[in-house]
Amino acid sequence: MKKERRLHPRVAMRLEVRREGISGRNHEKTTDVSEGGCYIESISKVVVGQHIRFQIQLPGGSWMPLSGTALYQQPHLGFGVQFMNLTEEDRARLSCIRRPDNTTKASD
Repeated sequence: MKKERRLHPRVAMRLEVRREGISGRNHEKTTDVSEGGCYIESISKVVVGQHIRFQIQLPGGSWMPLSGTALYQQPHLGFGVQFMNLTEEDRARLSCIRRPDNTTKASD
């Protein structure tokens, strides 16, 4: 059995993602979010270790800028990101959106 390496619990959550890439602007979605990172569904290729800047749309409609490092990629499916340089305010906002009453439907 594979050992869980995550430090923070994940919550299934589909949020809109905006990201600028080599091929232009990408519109993607998260499938899960934690205080430490997220998984982004994407057909775009990223390189493990690549620094990524993106924004997620919070349930209230505002956009939250984030940056992180690509930890792994699943070709044509998506990639995992570990957040970098989070402020205490960023952590508080992520904690708030991860509450069960703020999640969006996983079937979006």
